[in-house]
Amino acid sequence: MSAVRFWFSIVLALAVLWLAAGCAESPRPQESAPTPEGPRRGGTLRLILDADPNSLGYPPQILQPRDFLTASAALETLGRWNANGGIDPWLAREWRIDAQTKTMSLTLREGVKFQDGTDFNAEAVKWNIELMMSARRAEFANVTAIEVTGPYTLNVRLSEWDTAFHDTLLTRMYIISPTSYRDRDAAIANPVGTGPFKLVSWTRGVDIRFERSPSYWQEGKPYLDGLVFRIVQDPTTAAAVFQSGEADVFLFPPAEAIEAAPSWATVAKLATGIGAAEAGITFDSGDPRSPFADVRVRQAVAHAINRQALLQAIYKVFTATNQLGVAGAWSYNPNVRGYAYDPERARQLLAEAGYPNGFATTLTVTNTPQNRAMAAAVQSDLQRVGIRVEIQVVDAARYFQLTSPGGTGWSGIIQWSADASPNIDVGLTRAYAPGGLFPSRARPDEVLQVLRQARTATAQAERQRFAWDLQDLIFQKYVLDVPFGVNTHPMLKAPKVRDDRLNEVSLILWTPEDAWLAP
Repeated sequence: MSAVRFWFSIVLALAVLWLAAGCAESPRPQESAPTPEGPRRGGTLRLILDADPNSLGYPPQILQPRDFLTASAALETLGRWNANGGIDPWLAREWRIDAQTKTMSLTLREGVKFQDGTDFNAEAVKWNIELMMSARRAEFANVTAIEVTGPYTLNVRLSEWDTAFHDTLLTRMYIISPTSYRDRDAAIANPVGTGPFKLVSWTRGVDIRFERSPSYWQEGKPYLDGLVFRIVQDPTTAAAVFQSGEADVFLFPPAEAIEAAPSWATVAKLATGIGAAEAGITFDSGDPRSPFADVRVRQAVAHAINRQALLQAIYKVFTATNQLGVAGAWSYNPNVRGYAYDPERARQLLAEAGYPNGFATTLTVTNTPQNRAMAAAVQSDLQRVGIRVEIQVVDAARYFQLTSPGGTGWSGIIQWSADASPNIDVGLTRAYAPGGLFPSRARPDEVLQVLRQARTATAQAERQRFAWDLQDLIFQKYVLDVPFGVNTHPMLKAPKVRDDRLNEVSLILWTPEDAWLAP
């Protein structure tokens, strides 16, 4: 057993004993026998989160996995992914796509109301699309017209066909009530949608509480009385809370907690890659004054970092990759070589770029144990080739301010994450289109041109060819980002948790309306 795992086990054991001593006797989750009568009503599902979400009720800022997982208690989308990577109807009954006329026609579900009593209809969907446009979300930049053709029908017209648009519109645009909306800041903490649960309270750094919505459009659902997302930033404390039976689901456990998980816990791993997060670093390469504006410096960093060591020591539940996504996906380019660990070659590249003695820079990361450990490892690797790194640790709100569309940007290096779903043109639109995420990153004209070709392709073979070109340009030729790996996002669940579908189809999709607790 490694020293890290040994001490983690000791601390975890002490934390469990402390909880047991300070609380009433906490029941140990027991294996539940199958219930032939089906779902049971009642109870509160208790979930552990490692940090607060960015937004619960303002759709343009619902961007990260924890945003989607919490917001979907109250908000819903027009469609939902299925296990095959396709999209099934949800708030929309059906849709038609016409690439020739660059039009998407929607027919909506009737008889649905928002939690404030407002009708869900075509005008409400039109308003939500306009909200995304006013927030300058890059995926909606091509929308030229929204035509309401009936109470529950509408057409969305584009300036050019975009293969990524229907995915975004159907699965990532959460719908809120136009009546309840006052402004962005109020909406962030006040989700009013068509979902199965209503927000009771959000105490930042403590918990988010939802109660059953009596007006939910699916008769008889939800089965649960409520949901509680408990915010526990310290992973050792979070693991102890789960082991003691005070939580039913541990959403983002560290690798050590998974290794030390009790035998009764179910480990749910994401196999599809849909919604999976990829981790790495990116640069302020768009600033001509920055050393990272020179591709040779970015290549040097890529050679200097021992990514295999990172995976073994820190990203233990990640799958190695040298581009966006996992091997075997249709968009994964097997011809991308990547940059092998080679400190000597890194020093040569720095000298060629005019930095024979290296330079000083910063690395900005969010305040989690994993990210702090990553920063320390990268700092050590870069120090060996002459790059002196100062680590800056920021909270999630500050990180969002630095990296969001229209954000302030950053200097030096910053932790990077991206959607590793096979449909990479969707994620790359958010990340690389003008006005997209990570505003300090360079956006070479060649990348933008191929991204546009990928988005406007009408045949899958063309789409794949452009996706492969994008992988080569971004990660091989320009080294705009340095990927470390793709997270399989294991989650720990008590055996009594049923029909939640966490991690079955997508990282960011679950079914709170169907979830129930066995006795």
